[in-house]
Amino acid sequence: MVTINYPPQRLSEPGELPEPIARFGEALEIMIRPAPGGRGTELGARLRESPARGRIAKAAGRTAEGDARQVVQSALRAAKSLIETGEVLQPPAPPTTRRRTAARLSELATLRAGGEGGR
Repeated sequence: MVTINYPPQRLSEPGELPEPIARFGEALEIMIRPAPGGRGTELGARLRESPARGRIAKAAGRTAEGDARQVVQSALRAAKSLIETGEVLQPPAPPTTRRRTAARLSELATLRAGGEGGR
């Protein structure tokens, strides 16, 4: 279940579910309800008891049922992002562990300035 800043009536219209959720079709039970306090919409998805569980996991390159639930949770997060921002936001790339030349030059300039700037 995710809370989305979007009117529940708009998500209830046919064809309004974003692709990350809609692609699962009948394999998911979709829940749409107003969020508490008028704060948008709660969108939830639950795997139906069917062979679809295995298809979802297999489509994601996984085999365990727990992984199928993770795939659905990831799809919910992607749908939330798509509805609220118009795109699926990705986390920033992890920083490199190697010091680049520009970082070394910046460190050198900082050291030199610090050693001479106090006089």
